Amino acid sequence: MKEVLHYVDNQWVATEDAKISLFDLSVIRGFGIFDFLRTYHKKPFKLSEHVDRLFRSAKQLGITVPKTKSQIEQIILEGIQKSEFRECIARIVVSGGVSPDGI
Repeated sequence: MKEVLHYVDNQWVATEDAKISLFDLSVIRGFGIFDFLRTYHKKPFKLSEHVDRLFRSAKQLGITVPKTKSQIEQIILEGIQKSEFRECIARIVVSGGVSPDGI
């Protein structure tokens, strides 16, 4: 079976090692943003536009994206290269962060 990769906290991890805190605002309040894209012939479809939309959404909600546009694009390209799949999907998720009191 082919391995699905996840980029969490600045490292590539397998599914069983991909974890976030129960106190993450995306879990307890749904406060976060995401974008989703796919590849065609192992090339990401409209990568720049998807990342731009992610940043616009973050701005609207007042969420700081912890990476630059270029860094996010490079992570996605790296993930595609690492993938054993013929075609890939990429889901970019930025949470509102961890809040011990849920606020």
